[in-house]
Amino acid sequence: MFGHIRCVLFDLDGTLIDSAADLGLAADEMRVARGLPSLPIEAYRAHAGAGARGMLGTAFGVTPSTPNLAP
Repeated sequence: MFGHIRCVLFDLDGTLIDSAADLGLAADEMRVARGLPSLPIEAYRAHAGAGARGMLGTAFGVTPSTPNLAP
């Protein structure tokens, strides 16, 4: 019945798992490695659905329009 299916993909943005804490911890590790104080996971949770933009925005206050931001 499913012999024609070659691949199954899951979008793990919170639909199947709560990845906000993992994403927040990763962003916070980058923050701390640059000498900035750690932020609570709750600061990241609300922005987890925005992916890297949300996490980096929370961790470093950057947006896609931030001047001199290296690609």
